[in-house]
Amino acid sequence: MNESDSDSERGSGFVADLIKEYAAPLEGSFDESDFNEGENYPLTDADDNEILMHRDVHFGGDFALMLEYYEAEEKGAVLDRRRIQALAELEERLGHNLAPLSLSGAEAESVGRAKHLYSALRDLYEQQRLSPTSKERLLADLILSELDEEDDAVEACVKGGAAIVPELITLLNASEFTNPLLPGYGFAPSLAARALGRLKDERAVIPLFEAIGQGELDTEEEAIAALRLIGDKARDFLVRQLNGRFLTQDTETAALVLSTFREELEISKAALRCLEETHALSRSPLSFYLAAACAALHSPRDRASLKALGERPEAPALTREQISEVVAQWGSERSALGKQVDTLPSAAEESPEE
Repeated sequence: MNESDSDSERGSGFVADLIKEYAAPLEGSFDESDFNEGENYPLTDADDNEILMHRDVHFGGDFALMLEYYEAEEKGAVLDRRRIQALAELEERLGHNLAPLSLSGAEAESVGRAKHLYSALRDLYEQQRLSPTSKERLLADLILSELDEEDDAVEACVKGGAAIVPELITLLNASEFTNPLLPGYGFAPSLAARALGRLKDERAVIPLFEAIGQGELDTEEEAIAALRLIGDKARDFLVRQLNGRFLTQDTETAALVLSTFREELEISKAALRCLEETHALSRSPLSFYLAAACAALHSPRDRASLKALGERPEAPALTREQISEVVAQWGSERSALGKQVDTLPSAAEESPEE
């Protein structure tokens, strides 16, 4: 067993154990239905409760610190600064902490769990014998990084090499870390995806693929970019999904990702085959993605086949438009090539004078 296999079997160490522990769904984070009937709460707005929860977790219950942070437009949840200010003024007038008066039991529990995770991560920095380049520290730095620290934190993980890949995959898969209440404000999985792309390790191909379509836009964008960076291994995996016998969600995800790759004949021929030999043409947005991936077709027969598909009645309107765009692109290429030929010097012009 090589070193990386051994690392994978041992698990992810202290930080990734915390990730696994807190990956279970946080119950009642922002669900108004969790308010207990019959109890008197001075605040009933779920957005206000969200602000109070974020204040207590990320800013130690200090409205002033929270306002300063958001005014500086640092990393954070999407919260209304005017409402933060209004709640701060209300709390000052009442002379009481609003959180115990407003938060449900489940919300208060979520706050407590998130604060405990913050505390456990920060304990790492007090361990004098823990190297700044250890996997635990690298992961903690990645999770806790601010906007201006993200690139450095990702680069540090990349310098950690293949040994940190299992831990980054664990963080990528920890969907609860997309919750902005937890350390990292919900961006930790997307940063893990970014680092995995930079590492170009083929072990990350399937986890990155599975991270797409989960409803987290930041993570999805980073996962798609990471698969492009991994290159041939990722492309081959994605093409195999198009070549499957049945159309599934994986087919659609693969088509989406391949439509963002650089134009390659192998990708385009697989996309055309999928459109021709399955019922993909009538399915949207699958057929749209497949059409976009056909740009590298160059044989007259393949190009005519795609054009004919765009004229079939079952093709969705957006797919027909996409095919028209691809065909127009081919026409532009021919036009540009013709202009280049016209500018070439004639044989007589190239002949030296006698």
